[in-house]
Amino acid sequence: MPKFGKIVSILKNKIFFSFCIITLISILIYDIRVKERKISRKLARERYEKKSDFYF
Repeated sequence: MPKFGKIVSILKNKIFFSFCIITLISILIYDIRVKERKISRKLARERYEKKSDFYF
């Protein structure tokens, strides 16, 4: 693997490594927030549908 040494040297750079970690954490937090928002919208929609079934 001739290019493996370059990858290792790039990852040894603390600034680049920190940037990668921060980016991954940001993506993870964003994904969690989107999933929570979807769940809350689904629950609100289900509550609304239950109320509307009562009147019909």
